[in-house]
Amino acid sequence: MTRVVRARAVMLVVVAGVLGPCIVWAQPSKEDKDVREEAEEAQRAMDLFLREQKVLIRRGEVWFELNSLYSTDTRDDFVVSGSAIGFAKVLTRVAEASLVARYGLLNDLGVDLRVPFVYASQEINLGGTRLRKEDYGLGDVGGGLKYQVWREGPGTPDIVLSLEGRAPTGKEPLLGTGHWSVGATIGLVKTFDPVVLFGRVGYAASLGDGADDPGDVVAYQFGIGYSLNDRVSLTTQLTGAVVVDGANVQDTNREIISLQFSVTMRVTKHLFMEPFVAVGLTQAARDVIVGVSVPYQFK
Repeated sequence: MTRVVRARAVMLVVVAGVLGPCIVWAQPSKEDKDVREEAEEAQRAMDLFLREQKVLIRRGEVWFELNSLYSTDTRDDFVVSGSAIGFAKVLTRVAEASLVARYGLLNDLGVDLRVPFVYASQEINLGGTRLRKEDYGLGDVGGGLKYQVWREGPGTPDIVLSLEGRAPTGKEPLLGTGHWSVGATIGLVKTFDPVVLFGRVGYAASLGDGADDPGDVVAYQFGIGYSLNDRVSLTTQLTGAVVVDGANVQDTNREIISLQFSVTMRVTKHLFMEPFVAVGLTQAARDVIVGVSVPYQFK
């Protein structure tokens, strides 16, 4: 028995001597860790066009984003101006610059704040009467909390929950809505490399009352993104909303649908640029929106 024990001990020493270097060699090195982190950063950069759909920001990170856009909208509205009453042709032009700040509370939990500055003009043609008004200043400030409750797996998508709110800081009617609003959305994102499908649906409640209540909104969005390479992605998305429960009958059940095309480009390691154009598909949607977003990641 003693000889058997000694033989086993000798075998263990021999095996340890042979496998020991292999075990040490298999341990991850600092270089391997750096490579993995760089790969994760590169993947997040490629997914930047999904920043509104999922939580890309990590704990303690800060992103700033400058959004600028110009839109035109022509529609027939019922107008009351002095003694003139009736349907009029209304042309609205809006130039807007928004500063968006994003902060990672946790790896799967982020918060954002949006501060818009708006210039708007409106021309009203009511028969032989022509009216013009314009205004500029702070628009409605908004913010949100986004939580990724489930990460994508082989047969499951990313699942993201969002809470959003808006304050009536802009002067109505051109710069703001004049009402508080709160809402919640649920979003899904699924990757079929190199294509990404995404969609979300939500409900926003207006806190207005009486004759000034603009109504609640059921909103939805579906889109597809395609990565051309590690620096450029293309995105197409359909965005829609239905206004319900409004005090004004003309605004109730109003459907707003638009189609947007965008290109997301990585300019430097932390700077991105995203030009976009959107066209309205229904009368209640803006005719055309053109703009550019410039996100920057602080490290």
